[in-house]
Amino acid sequence: MDSNEVKKSMAIAIAGGITISFAPILYILSEANPLTGAFFRMFYALPFLGFLIWFRGSLDTRSVNTRLIAVAAGIIFALDFVSYHSAVDWIGTGIGTLIGNSQVIIVTLMSWWLLGEKPNFSILISLPIVMFGLVLVSGIWDENRP
Repeated sequence: MDSNEVKKSMAIAIAGGITISFAPILYILSEANPLTGAFFRMFYALPFLGFLIWFRGSLDTRSVNTRLIAVAAGIIFALDFVSYHSAVDWIGTGIGTLIGNSQVIIVTLMSWWLLGEKPNFSILISLPIVMFGLVLVSGIWDENRP
């Protein structure tokens, strides 16, 4: 990969990250309940998934068992979306988003611990920053907490 391709990939990743970071705010502004919010976020992805299936369907060589595992993973992902939207309703957009986005750090550490995959240096640097942010947003040092 040459440097222009890397720059283009990074620009796409940054644009996607910025776009998705507004999801909890847009969800709160929509005044939808958690199930409705999760449903429509999944529903809007169906045309894109349908296009991918149509475009690459003949190249798919997965077994029936592998496809069933993918369907089960999709159902679990849908339940995760409902949980995420409920968390945004119950605890607010700030900490709900931080907790949801901390999955990158958690998954990396679990794969290091369970699978022996050494994490990237930037993950190791960001871990204390993310954890400190979670503590600050949680309000643990707030004098007015119940």
